[in-house]
Amino acid sequence: MNYSDIKEIFLNRDAYLGKKVTVGGWIRSKRDSKTIGFIVLNDGTYFQPLQIVYNDSLSNVGVF
Repeated sequence: MNYSDIKEIFLNRDAYLGKKVTVGGWIRSKRDSKTIGFIVLNDGTYFQPLQIVYNDSLSNVGVF
């Protein structure tokens, strides 16, 4: 499985828009409510973490 670096995603945003990517790293925080949630993910390649938004459950986000 090929992982995309968070640094690469931030530096080339247009190349990743609308595409499915696989990222790896550690979860800095997770917030959720009844229908939507947020995961802040860091992989050490960039100073800014990636925020992942998901609906209803983590099952539609993928494997971490």
